[in-house]
Amino acid sequence: MKFFFGCDVGKYKIHTTILDEDSNIYLQHEIESRNKVDIDRQWELKNLFEDFIIDFLDINDITAQDIIVAVENPIYLNNIRTSFDIARTVFVGVETACSDVVITCFGVDNTVWKKAILFNGRANKEDIAKFAHVKWADIHFSAQDFMDAACIALHQYILMTGGNGKENANNKKTK
Repeated sequence: MKFFFGCDVGKYKIHTTILDEDSNIYLQHEIESRNKVDIDRQWELKNLFEDFIIDFLDINDITAQDIIVAVENPIYLNNIRTSFDIARTVFVGVETACSDVVITCFGVDNTVWKKAILFNGRANKEDIAKFAHVKWADIHFSAQDFMDAACIALHQYILMTGGNGKENANNKKTK
């Protein structure tokens, strides 16, 4: 079985939503560090994310080749320090953890996944929420970041499966 991890990274958290091979949500997981020292926090998030992946592999009795990770590329904000902190968390926290466990990891720009999934590269939080609640109607999302992560995973799912099922913001799935 293949699993598609979508990761939305912030300064202190990594929100991950995992889709199964039918694009259903399998799991939502949040990793958090409150370490105030930037580099220590980033390495802590990396270690926690790596441990999460290893545990996921063990619990599901799968190999690293059964997981594809997609992480949203850093968005550059007006606050340059926060932008660099998030960028380092993406590269240190997620991509290094994937490399250490030998898992394929792709970066994706937010405008790219939004355009592919919602047909609007500038989609806002409300557009994403509307889509997520239609596509995954039976799932409770405790944070907007889980919805973003689900859409990031769905984008990678569509790329890797050759677009198995047309996904858009107006219906769940059409064949």
